[in-house]
Amino acid sequence: MLIRQLIEEVQDDARLSPYLELIPKKYKKTQMDFMHLLTRLGYLFYLTDKPDLSDYLIDKMLAIQFEGDYRYWGPVQNIGLLGIHIDEAKYGESVRDMMAFARTYGDEGSASVKQKVHKRFLTGHRLNDLRADVQGAKDPIAKMNKSFLLLYYLFYLDAFSEELEMEHQIVRDEIKDTLAALGHYIRSEGFNNLFPFK
Repeated sequence: MLIRQLIEEVQDDARLSPYLELIPKKYKKTQMDFMHLLTRLGYLFYLTDKPDLSDYLIDKMLAIQFEGDYRYWGPVQNIGLLGIHIDEAKYGESVRDMMAFARTYGDEGSASVKQKVHKRFLTGHRLNDLRADVQGAKDPIAKMNKSFLLLYYLFYLDAFSEELEMEHQIVRDEIKDTLAALGHYIRSEGFNNLFPFK
């Protein structure tokens, strides 16, 4: 599926219209902007017990084939990681295969660099920095928005648990705590003041 086609189909879906209408135009300027907001919507739907909408966005976005443009790959990868978290049996193998294909795409040199980045990710080297970003956030809204970025990374680590170079239980506990914090905030404050709504 082409990204343009994906965006058109999502915009035409009556179930999503009420949410998309609340999102400022500044987050819809480019196709890449739209991809990022769709990923975040997928996570928000998951956290607010709307599994049909979350599953819909996961399946739609995973229909996008990687063609070498990493600017668009991040949102697809991140929603694929949510899919693995929700249903390992359904998404695990296919999403990991897509990610492996993206890492080996291109010439041998670039593929080698991407593989090294992947291996370094699995050391958990970014975890402390992302935790610090969350803890140092200037207000609860910023803290929650940064918590999503932490969650993307945690889901990456969890998806490749067999390759982890750190204790898997640490990742599991951090996922549980991060989901609990996000869920508590959304239940008490809603999500209209979070990205991509504000």
